[in-house]
Amino acid sequence: MISNKKNIREQTNLVKKVLPRNSWVLSSYAPANIFGWQDFFEFEITPIDGATAIFAKNESGIFMILPPLGAVAESVIDKCFNEMEDINQGRGVSRVENVPAWMLRSFSDETFEFFLKGHEYCYYRQDIVDLGGGAYKSKRNAYNHFQKNHEAEYKDFQEEMIPECLELYKQWVNERKLNNVNEIYQHMLDENYDFHRRVMENHVVFDLVGRVVCVDNKIKGYTFGTALNDKVFCVILEVVDLNMKGLASYISREFCNDVSLRRFAFINA
Repeated sequence: MISNKKNIREQTNLVKKVLPRNSWVLSSYAPANIFGWQDFFEFEITPIDGATAIFAKNESGIFMILPPLGAVAESVIDKCFNEMEDINQGRGVSRVENVPAWMLRSFSDETFEFFLKGHEYCYYRQDIVDLGGGAYKSKRNAYNHFQKNHEAEYKDFQEEMIPECLELYKQWVNERKLNNVNEIYQHMLDENYDFHRRVMENHVVFDLVGRVVCVDNKIKGYTFGTALNDKVFCVILEVVDLNMKGLASYISREFCNDVSLRRFAFINA
C-alpha cells in the first residue's frame, strides 16, 4: 500500500478535532499508534450519528481500531457493525479494538463478546528519574555502568537521522531474532520496521518528542513519545544497541528527565 504525508496529516488533524488530547486514555488513541500503520491498513474516518468511526481495512476485511469517538449511543455501535458486516460477510473480522474498561457499558453483553487485549503499564516519571530504592536497583546499576564506560550525547532527533535510526532498528531486530525463533514474533519485528519509519517521517504531525543517544558520533539509541493527556506521557518507540550494557536504562532515564516531559506525573510504557 502506498500512502503519503498529506493523507496522514489530514487524518491526524481530523482525529485531534473530534478527540482532544486531554481525553486520550490509552496509548492506542495517540495518532502515531493509529496512522503509523498506514503501510498495512487503509483508514476510513466516517461520521455516524454525531460520532466518528475509524475503520481499518486490508485484504482480510475491515475492523475498528478504536471505539466510536464522541457521543457513543447503542445505535452508533449497531451501525458500525452493520457497516463492517456488509464488507466482511461473516468472515469473523468485524470487531472493535482498544475499548477502555469504563466504556464496556456501551456494549450490550447480550450482543457482544469481550476479550482482554492487554494491560497498559504506567510509572511515576520521577521514580524513573531518581532510580532509587530496591525496586530500581538493577536499572540504577545498568545506568551507572553505561555512564562509566561511555561518553554519550543525548540529542534532539532530526529528520536527517532517519536512515541511521532505521539501520539501528535492523540491527536490533537481528539481535532479537537470535533469542526468539517464533515465526510470528519474527514476522512482527519485520513489519514494525515500516511502523518505525512512518512514525519518524511524521513525528511533527504526530506531535512527538524524539531523542537519540550517540556514542562516538553514531546513533546507538532512539526514543519517541507523546502526551496522552495532561498527566500521562506515552513512550511510542524505544530502540537501543543491545550490545551496549545499560543503554536502555540510560535513554529511558534521560528521556523521563527531559525538559519536555517534566510536567507529566506518569509515563505510559
